[in-house]
Amino acid sequence: MRFEWKADTPPEYRAAVEPLLKLWVWLLPNWLDVVFIEYEHKSGSAGTITRDRYRNATLFLRPALLEEGDYEREVSLVHELCHFCQGPIQSVLERFLEEAPDDKFKADTAEHAMEQVVSDLSHALVRHRRKAAH
Repeated sequence: MRFEWKADTPPEYRAAVEPLLKLWVWLLPNWLDVVFIEYEHKSGSAGTITRDRYRNATLFLRPALLEEGDYEREVSLVHELCHFCQGPIQSVLERFLEEAPDDKFKADTAEHAMEQVVSDLSHALVRHRRKAAH
């Protein structure tokens, strides 16, 4: 597994994120060969696109990431790495939902459930790591 940084990623983002990625690389799923990392001007701190069929994913770093404190930044990154882990499940879910494109309730409920799992897991993992470090 490797990280590929887009050339125009601001150096301050790489300096803030790279040590955390090295710390959490063990969390990435075995199917993932490469994570592309790039900066984008959107709201929020980070985002992802997972392409499990092609064994790669993209981590988007956003302006709010550097405004977060150390704990929040770590949770944000772990949150996105957890999305990579559930990428294959998300792909299957999206295919099922394509069969019922007008059922917004199912789509919203599924998205909320996936987000809740990732959020809870990322907080638990970071709390555990920080507690074990002390």
